[in-house]
Amino acid sequence: QGRKEEGAKFDGVNQHTLWSFHRLKPLIGVKITKVFSGPIASHCVALSNNGHCYTWGRNENGQLGHGHDINVYNPTIVKVPGGKTIKGGSCGPHHTL
Repeated sequence: QGRKEEGAKFDGVNQHTLWSFHRLKPLIGVKITKVFSGPIASHCVALSNNGHCYTWGRNENGQLGHGHDINVYNPTIVKVPGGKTIKGGSCGPHHTL
């Protein structure tokens, strides 16, 4: 729910700390070609072979690209304007490129 228990926003999914590899239900059947994260970033970006960009994790600064600042614990497709596709990425502690 965030580093500060009080006032943390989340998307209604219980927060879990994952200590090993897990399948993420929204990505079952999706061929992921690239994944981006960082040592301090508390969010992830995954690109699929069909051009979709999925993001999830902490989102206090809107770094997930969904137009809000609510933490998202399930991979969610980012709506990219103009029919463009994302080819790469990088995650920082409070931003995504």
